[in-house]
Amino acid sequence: MAGLVSIPADLGITGSTGRFVAEARTDRVRAAGVVADALVLKAVASAATSSALFATAGWIAAGYGEPDLVWPLRGVAVALFGLSVMSLVRGVFVALGRISVNFRLVLSESAIETAASAGLVLLGAGATGAAFGRAVGYGFGAAFGVTLVALTLGRRALAFREFRWARAKGIAGYAGVLALVDGAWFAFGQVAALLIGAFLGAGAVGVYAAPMRFVVFLEYAGLAVANAVAPRLARGGEEPPAVAAFVAAIRYLIVAQAVVVPPLVVWAGPITALLLGPGYEEAADVLRGLSPFVFLSSVAPLLAIAANYLGEARRRVPIAFATLGLDVALAVILVPEIGIVGAAIATSAAFTLYVAGHLWLCRRLVALPLRPIFVTVGRTLLAATAMAGVLAAAGTSDLSVAEWVLGGLGGTAAFVVVLVITRELRRSDVVAVRAALSRVRS
Repeated sequence: MAGLVSIPADLGITGSTGRFVAEARTDRVRAAGVVADALVLKAVASAATSSALFATAGWIAAGYGEPDLVWPLRGVAVALFGLSVMSLVRGVFVALGRISVNFRLVLSESAIETAASAGLVLLGAGATGAAFGRAVGYGFGAAFGVTLVALTLGRRALAFREFRWARAKGIAGYAGVLALVDGAWFAFGQVAALLIGAFLGAGAVGVYAAPMRFVVFLEYAGLAVANAVAPRLARGGEEPPAVAAFVAAIRYLIVAQAVVVPPLVVWAGPITALLLGPGYEEAADVLRGLSPFVFLSSVAPLLAIAANYLGEARRRVPIAFATLGLDVALAVILVPEIGIVGAAIATSAAFTLYVAGHLWLCRRLVALPLRPIFVTVGRTLLAATAMAGVLAAAGTSDLSVAEWVLGGLGGTAAFVVVLVITRELRRSDVVAVRAALSRVRS
């Protein structure tokens, strides 16, 4: 339920605010005004959504035939408000290039949430205690985040009485477009499971969803890089868009993500057996069908978020809905014919369209050079092929510990050697990575 109502609770305001703050990042007064107006819009949207969920908790619980769901749902409703405001604050610090502040914010919120949830559950509050423990944590996170914003941008960031409708209207207008894109993306994430359930039953949904659970974290690298690089593409500042950093980030993500694809293809059987156990044998074929999705999942958020910061989210709308339409069409055709693997193929094909559409969009917006990106893709796929050969030689089923270790090390070595031979991996790249790690340690 929280996932369903999270979209109307945000309405694209977080992404829209990030765009306008990034454009004003060199003007503290202007950025503070944007944040103040955005906080008002976010408070209204979140309060309305949370109140609606709180008020209808009884009806929802009755619909499930579980009266004990009422107060856990109400705890979730309260938590949703704090989470929504905290998400806006985190987006502000990303846009300002102050990601380190977010680390302190999230760490503090997590500590409070864990302590509150565990304490209430141990006192006998059960699921209701867990839900209200989250509410305490997110409430603290929202308050602490707003305080950090005021310390960073000054009191003008909390000058709600100086609300400017003209500026807020611009934020809301861009947010509406982002809400359309977010809605299409949310539907894209759910449609495969819904169609599998309709054609094959709930048990098949579980087999399909299981491998999706442990491949989704592979998107995190792309999200992290997107948060660091995409705000630097925003127009309106004193500096031009950082196109060179954008291209370098795309290349590095392609290389980093490609190294995880060969194991998902060659060792799909052993991986699913190890992580999921018996009864999920068909999940191995799903994992293979999702390999293009996995390969593209790191670069996709960078391209999409870059378009948001460039102020061109409206052009993302047809790409998002075309992706959703292709996914539905292919799944309707393939799932009845070849089962859950058809849903994986449909997802990968539609996601390829999504990434290609955003790559074309970014090329038009910032004159993104495509040749170095395609060269990197070709060299990386060659390296991935070499790695797959080594993994296949080590075995493809019932791997021993030695085969896991030796195959993994040998495959990775083959991957790196091909990158060096093709000059995709150069000394300058190694120096750049070492310098970045040094900055992280400091």
